[in-house]
Amino acid sequence: MMGLSKHLSESVPKYAMEKIPTEFKSVWTWADLRKGAEAMNPFDYFKYRYYEKWLGGISSFFVEQDYISQAELDAKTAAYLDKDEVPAPEWRNEAIDGQVIEYLRTGDPAGRDVQAKPRFSKGDTVKVKTHTPSIIHASLVI
Repeated sequence: MMGLSKHLSESVPKYAMEKIPTEFKSVWTWADLRKGAEAMNPFDYFKYRYYEKWLGGISSFFVEQDYISQAELDAKTAAYLDKDEVPAPEWRNEAIDGQVIEYLRTGDPAGRDVQAKPRFSKGDTVKVKTHTPSIIHASLVI
């Protein structure tokens, strides 16, 4: 999903997203992935395993964005759980596969302004301040 995210057409490096034949038209970043898993009800969060949390967050995103309804997702989940062996999807698309592979190789430096001039040059002397954390005093009233 990150490799097909809408924001990649404007990122650095630029990806030719207009050439990718996908119906995925949303923005999906690492922050969205984390938010989906970490925004769970605390009781559910501790009930599920690591990848179950991610799958739940991704599934919720697809339902919220109207890519699939909750009823369709539930039906597909039930069909999957009823089978001993699930075949791989029959559809493949080389352009989509290529984009995802390129994204995995190149990455997504979202938010990085690569046009800005560096503040320092090679050989510059740089002074660094050490900030000592202040100690917080708290009192407990019983």
